[in-house]
Amino acid sequence: MQLSGVLLVAQPGRLTEAMNAVRQIPGVDLHDVDAESERAIAVIEADDTHALVDTFKTIESLESVLKVSPVNHYFE
Repeated sequence: MQLSGVLLVAQPGRLTEAMNAVRQIPGVDLHDVDAESERAIAVIEADDTHALVDTFKTIESLESVLKVSPVNHYFE
């Protein structure tokens, strides 16, 4: 199992759209959303590194997401 905490930054004015899109991605849980700064903390859970990276890239490719930064990583 792989767990990765990430910081998401939405495109200006598109936080709600970004969060709705992220919530639809399997294996991603939003834990904190700061509307003022248009940022959120999420955790990606995946079976292996390849699946985790694919999920990260999926989030990164969303038009409403400006930036995704890894914060921490845990694996078993």
